[in-house]
Amino acid sequence: MKAHQRLSIALSVFLAASAAVVLASAAPAYADYPTITVRVASVAGPTGSNAFATATVSCNQDETLVGGGGFAQPPAGSTNPSPLHLNGSFPSDAAGNPVSGTATSPGSWTAIAEEGGSAGTGTTTGAYALCATDGDGLTTQVVAATVQGPSTAGTVTATADCPDGTYLLGGGAYAQPPAGSTNPSPLHLNGSFPSDAAGSPVSGTASTAGSWSAAATSGSALGSGTTTSAYAVCTDVAGSVVSTYVGFHGVSGPSTSGAFATATTTPCLHHWGDELISGGALTTAAGGQNAAPLHLNGSVPSDSSGDPVSDGSTGTFSWTGIAESGTSLTGVTTTAYAVCAQIQ
Repeated sequence: MKAHQRLSIALSVFLAASAAVVLASAAPAYADYPTITVRVASVAGPTGSNAFATATVSCNQDETLVGGGGFAQPPAGSTNPSPLHLNGSFPSDAAGNPVSGTATSPGSWTAIAEEGGSAGTGTTTGAYALCATDGDGLTTQVVAATVQGPSTAGTVTATADCPDGTYLLGGGAYAQPPAGSTNPSPLHLNGSFPSDAAGSPVSGTASTAGSWSAAATSGSALGSGTTTSAYAVCTDVAGSVVSTYVGFHGVSGPSTSGAFATATTTPCLHHWGDELISGGALTTAAGGQNAAPLHLNGSVPSDSSGDPVSDGSTGTFSWTGIAESGTSLTGVTTTAYAVCAQIQ
């Protein structure tokens, strides 16, 4: 096997002025460097108060799902974008049902958006699946972790850990209101991101990146039955050694009502031949505030300018997180995370 086809997963860290990169711990993986193709599907909506829209996209039969994203996009020029938010972005079956913790090599990705008011005609919900080919023997396992809540106003975090002997490729999140809820709008995602086992985001001082976390917030009491789920996409394939690393970049905002903040990280451009395999996003505000109106609208593969890539794209290097706030806040940060495969 040629040197450029062998990879190693090793955890190290470096910081740059605009981004940080964390390398995952040494481990066997698949035999050939995979080619990643982004599959995209979008639907119109949601439209109207308390409405949902679900988009699902599938990898081709000869491809393996390694990650994905979602985007709840208001109409261009909308004067009331705040009620629109992302509730889910997760590995699924072709019908859009979340996979269980025992699923192996799922083939689809689903995005779910909800609207608490009228954002206007032209709202769309998009699902993005990152699909690998030419990864000889590549198989994946999804680990799901679910916690109750937030059933009252506040935030909860769920964290899914890759089992011993397996290694993180990507992940997803789902904030699910109780069945039959008549007022699901206060519930939304704040984050879907690589983390440690305690749910802390990957950072420049991280020593491990073997988990995926989901952060969900509610602005009011939804009652029992509300759940937050995290999904870790893991691999355990003997063969050659493949290298992955996590890069991230944070920006200030959104800080005012109706404002958006867009964070884009491009760590996969740091080395020739490296390629994006998944990503995530997180938005947070300083403590002591009512941060319930702050939410994610998107976590998507993108170009270096932050524009989501189109269906069938290959050679994607960047990941973008989009957040919006329905009120004025201080100390707000939005961070994008990208997981890259490295040729050695």
